[in-house]
Amino acid sequence: MLGRIKKGDLCVSKVPATQEAGTLTYVEIINFWDKRDIDYDCPESVAIVPMIEVLVLSGPEIGRKHSHSRRQFRRLFEKIEEAS
Repeated sequence: MLGRIKKGDLCVSKVPATQEAGTLTYVEIINFWDKRDIDYDCPESVAIVPMIEVLVLSGPEIGRKHSHSRRQFRRLFEKIEEAS
């Protein structure tokens, strides 16, 4: 369960980045924003897509920034909870 996430939280992928490597990808949440999705056939129709920007901390794309819709992010990653 992803739960409430905020800037600075660490998350881990649910599946390995590549089958060859077999390692999970760790990311840090950098930013949140709402992206406008405009239908050019009907300019009055605008959808708001919640987005997340992450910094990759491990795996084949270490150091790169990626953007995901929050829906896609919830399917791909899970929040790392503190041990009690």
